[in-house]
Amino acid sequence: MGGDVRNNLPGEPTVRADSASAPRGSGNVPPSAPENDAARLSAIIRHAPVGVVQVDNDELVTLWNPAAERIFGWTADEVLGKSLPFIPEDKREEAEALHQNDLRGEVQVGLVLTRCRKDGSLIDILLSSAPVYGADGSVQGSMAAIIDVTEQNRALMALRQEQEFSSYLTLCPSSSWPSMLGEEPCG
Repeated sequence: MGGDVRNNLPGEPTVRADSASAPRGSGNVPPSAPENDAARLSAIIRHAPVGVVQVDNDELVTLWNPAAERIFGWTADEVLGKSLPFIPEDKREEAEALHQNDLRGEVQVGLVLTRCRKDGSLIDILLSSAPVYGADGSVQGSMAAIIDVTEQNRALMALRQEQEFSSYLTLCPSSSWPSMLGEEPCG
């Protein structure tokens, strides 16, 4: 890929795909340099198509990416340093248990949960979470990747209902269909 240049979003810095081969003084830092790793990780989180949220051991939000803003409606400024705002009151115990699993070092993948948006509407999310470790190896909190699956779940439910109705119709004699539809039989 020698010299392959790719732009992120408008206004974002240009990233060279082969920056590892650039000399240190040239303005391109090899990917192994800590400052470049941090910038790359920050860009990945910022542009991730899924919500990325991190909380500390006390469940205070320490990271909230733009996708999380789109999913839930709260901005990073509204949630950083505060408790997770999207947990409905009746799901607090569930959320606490999930956080405790993370703090014990467990990785949780593909959990379908009900949460709420800033406007109060309930949504279904697909959540995967993992502990976040500090330099000393201790758990410093947890992070989660979140996908809004509300529309997919609604479509799946509608499909299931349609299939159930269809199988019901195949079991019923055709002479009973008019009465099921509230019509008088012909003839």
